[in-house]
Amino acid sequence: MAAVVEPKQVEPKQVEAQVVAVATAAGPPMDYVAFANLANLDHFNFSQMNGLWEAVTGGCLPNQYMLKPNDQDQAVFMMEENSSCWCRACCSPAQPALVKFYNASPPIKNAGTCCGPCKREGKDTFRKTGEPVFTFEKNGNCGNCAQMGPTNCWVCHEKCQSKAFYHIGDVPSEWKPQGCGPCKVHHWDFPNGVPGEPGNARPNMFARAEVPVGGGGCTPTINLMVRDQNGGESQFAVVEGPTFFGGCMDLCCNTTFMISREAGKTGDLAKITKLKPEGMMELCCALFTPVDFYNLDFAEGHGLHPTEKAAILGEIVHLDFLFFEAEQPLCRYEDESGICYILLCTCYCFGCLCPVQLCIMNPEKAKN
Repeated sequence: MAAVVEPKQVEPKQVEAQVVAVATAAGPPMDYVAFANLANLDHFNFSQMNGLWEAVTGGCLPNQYMLKPNDQDQAVFMMEENSSCWCRACCSPAQPALVKFYNASPPIKNAGTCCGPCKREGKDTFRKTGEPVFTFEKNGNCGNCAQMGPTNCWVCHEKCQSKAFYHIGDVPSEWKPQGCGPCKVHHWDFPNGVPGEPGNARPNMFARAEVPVGGGGCTPTINLMVRDQNGGESQFAVVEGPTFFGGCMDLCCNTTFMISREAGKTGDLAKITKLKPEGMMELCCALFTPVDFYNLDFAEGHGLHPTEKAAILGEIVHLDFLFFEAEQPLCRYEDESGICYILLCTCYCFGCLCPVQLCIMNPEKAKN
């Protein structure tokens, strides 16, 4: 079982009282270990896993993530995507999906990999334990027409909004075979309906997020709402990012999304930072895989409830799906036109990701 971080600012009795309050607000209480960790930790490292296999399979492999405090070796959460393999193959990252958050196991010693000059020291690994402590749910391309391909599209209508929902505990999904004969494969099925669909029952939802109509103009914007004990909703935070990000810019600059109580990028609640690669290993990951690394830092004196912090934590997954999972290639060549395109960055405009490119003409093609 994952180790509980000793309370620093919240006494155990207060944590237990808050857990009871959450139970009144949104069905079953959040797991005590997860609740205590969220109550007492403010600085996290968030890393994507299985990036190589995801790249090799063309996005067919589901995403996995790990969250660790930036000053500890013990992981706090392991996250696992549940989504249809057909949707991942055809429309990743716009597939409807659940991402389930589990408490992490104690570290498992791992032997070194490779041999000779390529040998690497073994690193501690972690596994999920128990049942999901909370679940992230997002809509897909059928309920979010704007997230289509690497450029997205304008958020001009409710049908174009990317939406996410946060639930205490588990949202049912079943791993079962589909098809027949040699074509039979296992994939996730959803008894309560396809993730993100409006008609789904959500009795344990404690928060949700959505991109506003208009997309925030030239500022990537996501509004975060929390559900109160009576089932009513109120906005408690807004996530705002930079106009320019991605492409080659990501190789040399961090990308920061500010989380504030009101629009204006004050960052009075927290900030999510997509980290530039450090060293050759991370550079290779950035160039050839969809793996990304993030820091989540809550502001001093933020005053957030642990369930609100859980919703902000889930926003890292939401941002990764929305802006970074389907990035255009950094460099591509069109044989017909003889032009080499180098993606310098993308420009956010009302939900659309407009490529800012350097175009280099092949001199041989120019002569023709």
